[in-house]
Amino acid sequence: MIRDSIFFALCSSILLTVQVYSLECYESDDSGNLTQVSNPNFQYCVLLRQNKLIVAAGGVEKETAENAVTFAFAEQEPNYQLLSVCLFEKYDWPTLFQTYMPLSTGYAPRADLVFRCMCNKDLCNHPKNFENL
Repeated sequence: MIRDSIFFALCSSILLTVQVYSLECYESDDSGNLTQVSNPNFQYCVLLRQNKLIVAAGGVEKETAENAVTFAFAEQEPNYQLLSVCLFEKYDWPTLFQTYMPLSTGYAPRADLVFRCMCNKDLCNHPKNFENL
């Protein structure tokens, strides 16, 4: 009887722990309003800054997470913790349009510069955390 109770308590706590651990991130809608999204498959939360617009982009699931970023977050020690990884990226749209749609006479957008930050703590991608970047 006591053994069954201990087993039940142990199983319940494991199930609750597994269910509770779900990374929670902010996500911006088209109007800039923030909502909280949660998914047990999120590897990290994302925040984008493009031009002067800062957007909380929700989370990235494990299947699509970039190996280098995932590796960086995995290298944690008791007295050292990586809080975020930021990348400054260039998307060369004119070259992509020329490469993949050479006969297109439509408008090709100009190159975009994007500052993207990823973090792996709950609600870490709030725009206020990155305003001074």
